[in-house]
Amino acid sequence: MIEYLGKGFFGLLILLSIIGIVIGAESPGYTVYVQGEQSTIESTTDGLYEITIQEIIPFSSIKDGDESFLVPIKHLANESYPMNAVLILAGSEIDLTSLIEISNLSIDSELNTITFEAHPLEFYSGELLNPYYDELGDLESAIEKKTDLSALYLEINNQVAENAWSPPFQCCFEGPNGQCYMKC
Repeated sequence: MIEYLGKGFFGLLILLSIIGIVIGAESPGYTVYVQGEQSTIESTTDGLYEITIQEIIPFSSIKDGDESFLVPIKHLANESYPMNAVLILAGSEIDLTSLIEISNLSIDSELNTITFEAHPLEFYSGELLNPYYDELGDLESAIEKKTDLSALYLEINNQVAENAWSPPFQCCFEGPNGQCYMKC
């Protein structure tokens, strides 16, 4: 009887010690960098801003941990919205960094423009965009200012796994380790 009690106590001790060892295998998401030239910002009646970035580079850079690679920008249209982003505007009249939430993103590949609605965020509780902003500015100060560089750092969150069967993506852009990053 004492032998079984000792083995049970030892097994319980092992179970309690491995609780802190379990670590998630996947990161919470990744960032996508999009760069363009001039931009226009218009204020709407409901506190949103409509932003158009012109002459965008047709490839965006994905950064996931230590990995970085390029994908065609057209795949951003398939992501789910809203998403958090850092907007950077630079030019002779303005130098602004703003934390925003993006919705209704559309890409016109013929005109090389990207248009979206932005809602300024007062705080950010995530971790992926922290390296990209120091001091935040107000989007209202950017209306009717000339920009030479417009850039976005988009936060793309990984989807949470569901406990149901669903067929794999028929088309996706795979990164260096075979992970599907953007749906086609």
